[in-house]
Amino acid sequence: MINDVILRSRVRIARNIKDYPFPPVLNDACRKEIIEKASACALTHGFNIVEDISNSAYALSLYEKNLISREFATDKELHALLANKTNETYIMVCEEDHLRIQSFANGLDLETAGKNALECEHILSSKINFAFDSELGYLTRCPTNLGTAMRASVMMFLPALTLLNRMGELKSQLEKIGMTIRGMYGEGSAADAYIYQISNRLSLGHSEEDLLLKTETVAKQIAADETAARSTLFESNKDKLTDKIMRSYGVLKYAHIISSKEFLDAFAYVRLGILLGIIDGCENFDSLLHEAMPAHILIANGEKANNAATRDILRAKTIKNVL
Repeated sequence: MINDVILRSRVRIARNIKDYPFPPVLNDACRKEIIEKASACALTHGFNIVEDISNSAYALSLYEKNLISREFATDKELHALLANKTNETYIMVCEEDHLRIQSFANGLDLETAGKNALECEHILSSKINFAFDSELGYLTRCPTNLGTAMRASVMMFLPALTLLNRMGELKSQLEKIGMTIRGMYGEGSAADAYIYQISNRLSLGHSEEDLLLKTETVAKQIAADETAARSTLFESNKDKLTDKIMRSYGVLKYAHIISSKEFLDAFAYVRLGILLGIIDGCENFDSLLHEAMPAHILIANGEKANNAATRDILRAKTIKNVL
């Protein structure tokens, strides 16, 4: 099934308000004005201000869920997060650009994510004058976002293509068609648990519809390649792969102490084992991808999780509760 490979879809739209400098040189007065302008539009259309964004642990937990960027989660400057949890749409105010609209959907569903992101953009543009150039499109801090300033992406679980050493070839193929591949948390991050983000690299000269369709088409092809690669991997390495999967399952089920890295390494093999039918009965297994992360453990356990050694013990308990 395609959703065994594609975990989430996301559409991000960047916008900047005319006559304001980009965030790196914004003073607090301008930041406050931008937050007020965005809030005035969004709060009347199902959005709420996320008050807890100033809590570092809570902000990092949103980053662990990929709902906001790490830069936004750790930013000490004045900024705000607006959320419409009904349709999973979030607005980061004063991130790399003045406004970063992000909409999410489960599995391969760029149509829904794109629809919700564009509806949000239309709400904001009805009251806010965005910086726009007739040749360059929407003006953004990073030149690669010029044009529609849309980034359509899918989060994909690609263990077989990785283990068969095909990711270098895939990366090269994607670059040739204007796409890019990154780690689980986007630019600069590692592909922990064999999870990658695939997205368009440029938006200048492309319509929103073209970007969504192209990303969906590419994602479907990669998903088909991964599914075929899993069969190849299992058929050629059945005993060794099964052993690695069961050892990983044993670590998650019985270890008393588990670090984040050890968890992610084991998570990848156990998830692959579930999809191959080697392991049964882990209905909520994917929830661990967030629940076993440091900020989530800190929030769930309070002050006793303030140090890494204790979190490693609590992580093991969290995993056992799910398994």
